Amino acid sequence: EPQWNHEAEFNVPDGNSRTFNVEVFDSDKIGKDKSLGKLALDITDVLSMDGEEGRWFPLTGVKSGKVLLSADFLDDLGRKASDILPSLLKGTDPNDPYGLAGRKNSLDSPGGRKSSSDPTNKSGYPGSSGDKSGHPSGLGVDGEDVELPSGKAKINLIKAKELIKADMIGKSDPYAVLSYGKQKQKTNVVKNT
Repeated sequence: EPQWNHEAEFNVPDGNSRTFNVEVFDSDKIGKDKSLGKLALDITDVLSMDGEEGRWFPLTGVKSGKVLLSADFLDDLGRKASDILPSLLKGTDPNDPYGLAGRKNSLDSPGGRKSSSDPTNKSGYPGSSGDKSGHPSGLGVDGEDVELPSGKAKINLIKAKELIKADMIGKSDPYAVLSYGKQKQKTNVVKNT
């Protein structure tokens, strides 16, 4: 079982990405490193883990494999994750829980934004939700017109278990890549685990 205890810190928001990605690879001296599975976490998963000991998540794209993660979210406005979560789950704006929508933020696109009371606005056009970075927003739940909290997400990749054997001989040399928006971090390689 590889043990990384790697803490990755991401600035939120990054474009209008809601998804944190974790992918485990087997480090190979020759050829391309093989994927041992991946995990996509919505920002709501990260917020719901705030302050917990850790949670096992199954890796996708492989027969077996799980990663143990814990996460904390430090909100710029000093709110607790439990204060932010309901509005993200409902599709309302956490900065505007009463739906007053005073157009105080600068993310408005020239065409004006759809109101936050339309959580099904999945137009999928790049930049359709007033995103400054021009990042395409047609990615699943990404790009919905929900105000993401701003702050720092700390994701601690503790360890993995039941990883598939990628090497013919011996065990894998796993490492993981954690990414969110344009931010990316890599753990150390754990030899023969």
